[in-house]
Amino acid sequence: MSQEIVIALLSPLITAAVAGLGLLLKEWRDNRRWEHRRAAVLDQGTRQVAFIAGWLTAYGNLGEEQRGPEHGAHLERARSDLDAVYASVNAQVAEVEAHRPARTTWATLASSLLLLGVRRPWAKVVRVLYLGVVLLALSLGLMMGTISMDGSGISVLAQLGISAAFTAFLLVPGGLLYVLARFLDRPPRSAVVHDLGAPGWPVVPGGGV
Repeated sequence: MSQEIVIALLSPLITAAVAGLGLLLKEWRDNRRWEHRRAAVLDQGTRQVAFIAGWLTAYGNLGEEQRGPEHGAHLERARSDLDAVYASVNAQVAEVEAHRPARTTWATLASSLLLLGVRRPWAKVVRVLYLGVVLLALSLGLMMGTISMDGSGISVLAQLGISAAFTAFLLVPGGLLYVLARFLDRPPRSAVVHDLGAPGWPVVPGGGV
């Protein structure tokens, strides 16, 4: 197998490997963000329970005269607050779990790269342009790899790097079209699921803690 053929075959693979690394980093970032949201919900619930537990401990150390006639009502309110915290945290954790990022497989990766999931008309139009630009870029990259540089004194490794960089440069318009297709395929604003944000103190019948 000649040097030109080796370079022509390897340069797109190197470019694809770099792109795959970027997708893996994105998946890692999405998972970290999801884990942070879930941990924030649980941490908030833990602090709420600790506050109520601390209040009950301090209240239990009071004498009968200091507790007053509303002793039973205060204990019932603390119990209700604990129930409300549990219900609030449980609901928020379930909501976060429902939006857990899906693990990337070869099938989902191929579907994502080919934009097979787009549904909106303009997104489909951009998808066609995207695929055309990607095919053109890969074809030109292969042609670049077949150009002989034997007389230039450039090593095979350097030629691979040049060919891969050239292919990556040609794929930049395709990347922009990919982002545009995803943007055009977004759901309507009314259907967007908003982030939960930091969980607040639950609303408790009869007042909060």
